[in-house]
Amino acid sequence: MRKREARQREKEHDLEVARRMRVNEEQETEIEALQAILGSDIRVDDNDIETDHDYPRAFSINVVPHPAGPEENYSFVDVVVRLHREYPAEPPDFFFRSSKGLSKAELEELLTSVKDLAKRMRNEHFIYDVVTLIQEELRNHNQPSTSLHEEMVQKHLRDSVESAEVEKRREHEERRKQAELNTKLEQLRATETLSQAAEQQLRKKWLESRDATTLEQIAQVESLRSAQKESQRNVEVMLAFLLHRCGCDPLDMTKLSEAGLISPTVAALPPSALAGQYDEVAHSLRLSVTSSSSPADFRNEFRIPAADNPSSAVVSGTRGSRYASDFIEIQSLGQGSFGRVTKVQNRLDGLFYAMKVSLSWATLFRWRLIELQVIKLQMENNNDFRRILREVTTLSRLSHPFVLRYYQAFIEKAGDDQSPARLLEQSDLGGDWTSTELAAGSLEWSLHSDSLYRPAAGLGDASAIQFDMTSDATRTLSREASPPIARPVFHLYIQTEFCAQTLRDAIVGEARRIDPDQNWRRFRQILEGLAHIHSQGIVHRDLKPGNIFVHPSGDVRIGDLGLATHLHLGETIHTKRSPSSSPTNTLVGDQTMAVGTLLYIAPEVMNADIVNFRYDSKVDMYSLGIILFEMWYPFSTAHERVAVLQRLRDPNGPVFPDCFQEAHPRQSQIICWLLQADPSARPSALELLQSSLLPPKLEDEYMKDAMRTIANPNTPFYHRLLAELFNCARPMPSDVLCISGLSLHSLPATGMQWMAAASRQAVLNAVRTAFEAHSAIELSGNIMTPVQPTNTARSENDLPILLMDREGRLLDLRRDLRRDLLMSDPGKLQGPRYFQIGTVFRQDPSSSSLSRPVPRHVTQADFDIVGADASSHYADGEIAALMFSLVNTFPAVGEARLAVGHTMLTQAVLDQCRIPEGCRAELLSMQVTPSTPVDTVRTFVSRYGPKANVALLLSVLNIKGAPNDALTQLRNHFVHNRTALNAIDELQKILASAALFGLHLERVEICPLLSISSSPFSSFIAKSFVISDGIRSCLAVGGRFDDAMKAARSSPSSCRGVGLSLAIEQLWDAVAVAEARERRPSRIVQAHCTDVFVASVGSDEVFDEKLRIVGDLYGIGINVAFLPSRTATLEEQQDVAATRGASWLLTIKDKYLQNSVRARQLDTDRKQEFDLAPDEIVKFFAGVGGRKR
Repeated sequence: MRKREARQREKEHDLEVARRMRVNEEQETEIEALQAILGSDIRVDDNDIETDHDYPRAFSINVVPHPAGPEENYSFVDVVVRLHREYPAEPPDFFFRSSKGLSKAELEELLTSVKDLAKRMRNEHFIYDVVTLIQEELRNHNQPSTSLHEEMVQKHLRDSVESAEVEKRREHEERRKQAELNTKLEQLRATETLSQAAEQQLRKKWLESRDATTLEQIAQVESLRSAQKESQRNVEVMLAFLLHRCGCDPLDMTKLSEAGLISPTVAALPPSALAGQYDEVAHSLRLSVTSSSSPADFRNEFRIPAADNPSSAVVSGTRGSRYASDFIEIQSLGQGSFGRVTKVQNRLDGLFYAMKVSLSWATLFRWRLIELQVIKLQMENNNDFRRILREVTTLSRLSHPFVLRYYQAFIEKAGDDQSPARLLEQSDLGGDWTSTELAAGSLEWSLHSDSLYRPAAGLGDASAIQFDMTSDATRTLSREASPPIARPVFHLYIQTEFCAQTLRDAIVGEARRIDPDQNWRRFRQILEGLAHIHSQGIVHRDLKPGNIFVHPSGDVRIGDLGLATHLHLGETIHTKRSPSSSPTNTLVGDQTMAVGTLLYIAPEVMNADIVNFRYDSKVDMYSLGIILFEMWYPFSTAHERVAVLQRLRDPNGPVFPDCFQEAHPRQSQIICWLLQADPSARPSALELLQSSLLPPKLEDEYMKDAMRTIANPNTPFYHRLLAELFNCARPMPSDVLCISGLSLHSLPATGMQWMAAASRQAVLNAVRTAFEAHSAIELSGNIMTPVQPTNTARSENDLPILLMDREGRLLDLRRDLRRDLLMSDPGKLQGPRYFQIGTVFRQDPSSSSLSRPVPRHVTQADFDIVGADASSHYADGEIAALMFSLVNTFPAVGEARLAVGHTMLTQAVLDQCRIPEGCRAELLSMQVTPSTPVDTVRTFVSRYGPKANVALLLSVLNIKGAPNDALTQLRNHFVHNRTALNAIDELQKILASAALFGLHLERVEICPLLSISSSPFSSFIAKSFVISDGIRSCLAVGGRFDDAMKAARSSPSSCRGVGLSLAIEQLWDAVAVAEARERRPSRIVQAHCTDVFVASVGSDEVFDEKLRIVGDLYGIGINVAFLPSRTATLEEQQDVAATRGASWLLTIKDKYLQNSVRARQLDTDRKQEFDLAPDEIVKFFAGVGGRKR
């Protein structure tokens, strides 16, 4: 009993020792892997780290954010790892010895994350995952530490802020002086004794005073007061709306009004005023159709159904909203006088666009909502509707690379969410001057905004427009007696190109470092865009940096054409006065609608005293002069910007800041030309482009212009550019002198050229005969097809090879013979088996785009089985046997072999060996086979971390032997992997079928990682190659292409196919080289060499007799050759006969002319030589030719 217990304890002790050794070995393996990956960043057996019985091994790792990248490392963590003796069953002990860039709290949080990871990954080797976790955290804090200089700069900024406060207090005294003017304005507004014309004249007087401080003070005071009124009115409207929705009794509303909580006007609104009537909407639509178009045209243009189907005319709410179903709102980009602009993402293509939402009708609480400035525009006649749709019609006519691209426009009815409460959230449609900004005295607005003030428009009729600085408190009192009219709300959506940055943003961001080349490039692009806009008879009227966008490519886009108008150049504008509006009011409100912004408006637009004046594109050129100055002169304060730009607008000529003209003489000349007070003295955009003041274009600008021209066939220069390209003669490269793809320069001797030609013919006939023996029908596909648009990404090895004809049409040269077969209709195919022998084209992807040679054209042979015949493993086996047979037909080129594999087996091997996705393509491109050196694979895989199971991968790759034995070994490795087992079963069935077709299985190799790049084959795949002098040369590939047929055809029915592709040109080159090494051609090649060479020596009569004999031999189908020279010697003719591989040599001399001709056999070791009578020559060689064939 004791001995048994002793033996048991000894056995348990041995098992424990073995287990401990295994655990120690795993730990050492992981440490070695970490050393290979981290290098000098890991320090093993650091003496400064304490170890004990439970934690016998310890090391430290210096973790940085970017260990091998070019980025700078400003932070690090020195983490200490103490491995538990039972690791990975027990987690290690982690602590941070030193760090930089992380606070104490962040370090504690990071250490907690590391320990949580250790708990989750118990029983796994995860040290490298810990390093990765720490690196990701460090990248978030990889910021350079603040230097002494930066601290001084920050202190200077703080001092500047304090100085600004002192300056603000100093200016407070100046604001007090304006109190009298403010009091007068308030009294006039309270009594409504100030007419529209007087108010306009007063504002003009402020402008002429050129005191920016005054304007800012008035704006702040007025905005504070209007904000208080707006807040009260907003509360009243929202409360009334909520009470109506909750079913509040009208008597309760009256009590609330008597208590002073709601004004009587709001309390008197009925609930029906919140719902729109379709009949009124349809009536408004018919009123809004212009005289030049019918209601049907209007409905077709804006996708509005006919009025006879009221249910489909407009969709209520967002349930059927096209905007809600097609787009996702990302963020608000801004608001203007006609609507708001939102960044949206199209759900279908995933691209970003800018969507401008304008309000067509909004007459809910008509008089009250105008007061609240929720809806700034009411539509009640054709002029108003045309005004809000002007941007749509303008954008739709413009197509230029420097004009914002227009996509579509559509109208929708607003849903229930467009309640007063909702409208209040969207009420700020007043542009740049909001009450919040003014109340806060925002320096950002003051310095960078394109606006100073917005003139007030008249309220003479119901269609007037209300702007930000207009107070309607007293004007609406006369309307409160009017009955409320409930009308629905319609939104006009305009989808345009999205650009995240404006020119204003670019000017501000680049103020400290102005790039002259970029400024000139942008200015030229703005000029070209304006030239296109003006050529269409369109005037922008609101040109400013905020309306010019910068595309991510760096090019500009002129946008925001909501104020643009279509006028003939030089057309006189006549304004019509109404009894309720003054000339000034009509001009500003109706003609220009507060066109542009004060700092950019041309003087003729501001001159409101003249009723009739000429209004053309020169107003945009004046604005462009201000923009050009801002591009070259950075401002430091808002006051400086206003003062400098106002001096620049001096009627007597621009007044530049000191030293500006000396530093920028060319820019100063252009600005003076553009800011002429007389519009006729200003240049047009085209004149300025053609002037010598603009610097010459850089080469990249010319290149971009050419690229834009060739990409747009509608430009007038497109066909001229194509004609120049095709008429320009270029020397062709020397490497294109080929005969059917066989380069003459690669052949060292003349004899080899003839041998290559014979080898080519022999290979072609042998391949064609083999394909026809399998009952295949020969096809002849298209060598080029028109380019079809596709969204499929192409790899570098699958680059399209394109040709362009003289009309600019792109043609795609075929890279695969079976392209037409894949896309053909299955019902129109004449049979299940097809073959093609033709030319395909290849482009070398390794060549640069500047030195890329002419595409290579190579000859290829394809054999395919499609349809029902390709649905069984017998078709796969037949293809495998045919691939081997084609290569084995020419034993002189080397020993034929066949490698088979399966794409699903390859995927299973890579998954189970945990090969990272990022290195799989590179690993497969190595063409790993059982003969690949093990060290090569181990070195490659070890670079991608310790997770990869290198041992399993090497074990799988080391499988050798007969195919059945190799498949059995693979089963043992993947006994629990159903995907791998299914692929192995399929390969076993295919090889069994191939053996029935004559495949020698001892020449077959099983390759678990077999892959074929840039091919349509998937599932079963195979490669046929030859081994010569230890070099493996692949000559044929094959496999199934079911997936390729499904992708190419619209209907997936009968999409079954298997085939092979033979590199026939590579095969005949190999045959030619092998034949050249032999003393005489092989039997297959000999059949395509010269049969008889006829030589002659002597008189002209002998030469004529030679030609007669050659003609007789031609008649019986003998391959005859001769030299057509009368002066060639016999030795020269014999050499030619030898180089052409002639079997017989006929020699005619004067002494044999009457009796016989000397015949000598050349293709045997025993040279036969005898005489033939002239009448026996044809009979003799007819028998020889028959025996030879």
